[in-house]
Amino acid sequence: MKGRGKFAHIQKKEVFHLCNIRDNNGKFFKKITPSDLKRYQDAEKRWEKEKESLPYPKSEIPEGFNTNQMIKHNYKYWYQMFNPRQLLCLSTLLKAIGEEEDQTLKEMLLSAFFSLQNNVSDFCSYRKTVGALRQVFARHDFPPKNAPCENNVWGTSVGMGCFETWIEVIILGKSFLKTPWDYSKDEKEKLGVRKEKGFRFEDS
Repeated sequence: MKGRGKFAHIQKKEVFHLCNIRDNNGKFFKKITPSDLKRYQDAEKRWEKEKESLPYPKSEIPEGFNTNQMIKHNYKYWYQMFNPRQLLCLSTLLKAIGEEEDQTLKEMLLSAFFSLQNNVSDFCSYRKTVGALRQVFARHDFPPKNAPCENNVWGTSVGMGCFETWIEVIILGKSFLKTPWDYSKDEKEKLGVRKEKGFRFEDS
């Protein structure tokens, strides 16, 4: 990330590396290509062009025990937690959800959108030990990240916490609401479920 002046570290944000996953050789990292950079720059330009017609968090960050960490690093407004591409995707999605006429469906979509926020911002980082995204509230504070990890907003065949994933969670929840169920004792034993501060699932 590059910039000048008081807000140097948040005025200009750039992409440096991409993580790729392939069935034949697993996970690896590569430097961005000119086409990768162009897609990011195109999103940045589109955001500047359309942001006045899109909903995004313009309010000032209030002083507080945890938010003071952000303020000390020159974060003044909530939208500064996101890069331009994230703002474009999230605000476009929120605008579309707001146009949904079915109130029940709108609230379901908003539930997925709210959960998505934990996985999409420049306050997410990369967990090297497990090879996955570290969410905003993996810690209960707001420490700015020196090397943020950008997640896919919409969803891919792999990854965690994308909008598509949360929609699936909402659908499963509604399905359970209509038809509640539980595993039998034998099924729990077969799946490797054991009691430790309540039931939890283990890898079989």
